[in-house]
Amino acid sequence: MTFARLPAADRMLAVRAAGWLVVARVALWTMPFARVQALVARLGSRRGSIGVAPGRLAWTVETTARSIPQATCLTQALAAQVMLSRAGEEPSLHIGVATDRGAFEAHAWLELHGRPLVGDRELDRYARLETSG
Repeated sequence: MTFARLPAADRMLAVRAAGWLVVARVALWTMPFARVQALVARLGSRRGSIGVAPGRLAWTVETTARSIPQATCLTQALAAQVMLSRAGEEPSLHIGVATDRGAFEAHAWLELHGRPLVGDRELDRYARLETSG
């Protein structure tokens, strides 16, 4: 389905997702990760309920990310983290490294209530690293 054919509420959610994806991408390009984490926490602390199911929000972030250059798994997880936090949820960001043979590969995903929500593909390939913040 194209953007123009989406219901108005979904278009608005996609526009918000695009905005947060761009903010996350620029932050990752220009700041150390610790500062990005602090920024995400600060932005997420501002409440502004968006009244959408977390699964729908995750789908929208992942789908919208296809139109944002270099919107990596980390970019998507951070954008969704801000959006979910602003909606009153308490998501947690996780980063892991691939445990199978081959070149170094890292992956980020977001969990909500202990369940993967954004970036939830092939998580059994990754050993979770401890993150702070």
